[in-house]
Amino acid sequence: MKKLFCFSLIFIALSFSTNTNEVPFSTEIESFQLGKVSIKWTAYKHSSKIPVNGAFEKVEVTNFKGSSDLTSSVTGTKFKIPISSINTNDKTRDAKIISAFFKTMINTSYIYGSINNMNDNGSGKITLTMNNKSIEENYSWNMDKNTNELYIKTSINVLKWGAQNALNALNKVCLDRHTGTDGVNKLWPDVDITVIAEL
Repeated sequence: MKKLFCFSLIFIALSFSTNTNEVPFSTEIESFQLGKVSIKWTAYKHSSKIPVNGAFEKVEVTNFKGSSDLTSSVTGTKFKIPISSINTNDKTRDAKIISAFFKTMINTSYIYGSINNMNDNGSGKITLTMNNKSIEENYSWNMDKNTNELYIKTSINVLKWGAQNALNALNKVCLDRHTGTDGVNKLWPDVDITVIAEL
């Protein structure tokens, strides 16, 4: 009887012991990691401001810091966009934008940028560099929690970057397309930009 009692105690003790190789629950903290990044833009032509949509198919991103805090992860991120990756679903137009617009600028085989800060209220500041000029602009952002996609949106006026000559050159080679039914030739300097990042 005494041996049976001792055996029972040992069995009970083993039953309640913890296996150090098993983790009863996950303690891992969620961390934002950068996935695919795409850039879409909209320019405008004609007096009635008809939109012309396009995208950059390639972008190189550095300095993204994976962490559990979104604003800390994004702030300081840098990017480099090759203008050769432009895509408007019209190869003839793409070639004209590259040769007449971007190639008229100084040192603009790439557009460079950095996200200077990101605020919790959906705002922030971004710097874009082209035509040898770096200018800071405001942007707005929102996060789609269903798809884990971050949307960063800004609107720029390319004249801030001294791009009047580039705009004129593009307007000249696209004269027919930039002339509306009212006979007015117009290419607007305004461009809306949306960056979509999978996190």
